[in-house]
Amino acid sequence: MCSLNARVTLIAGLLVLLPGCVNITLQPQPINPLVKSVLHGEDCVPIILGLGAGTATIETAMARGFHPKVEPVRTAKNIPAPRPEAVPIRSIHRVQITDVAFFGFGARCVEVVGEP
Repeated sequence: MCSLNARVTLIAGLLVLLPGCVNITLQPQPINPLVKSVLHGEDCVPIILGLGAGTATIETAMARGFHPKVEPVRTAKNIPAPRPEAVPIRSIHRVQITDVAFFGFGARCVEVVGEP
């Protein structure tokens, strides 16, 4: 028969392994080929120990649009400057919902790609 320490170790190991990893992407609407994918905007809600609270909206993601290829300019002391101001997305190329979690910690994000 297993000792008490072995049982506790087994149960603790299972609790650590059960949450596992999640990486799910959903595109709730078809891609619009007439709109270019110039800007990316994202709104996320944290997931802590498998529990999440809050609302990630497409409107907020559209308001936070940025050009993904524009790198922040570095200052003289090699400190990155803040990212340029957000450019609102007005035409949507695609909307994507992503769930990413690792051992109970992660985020659910709404990503909007489009043009100004």
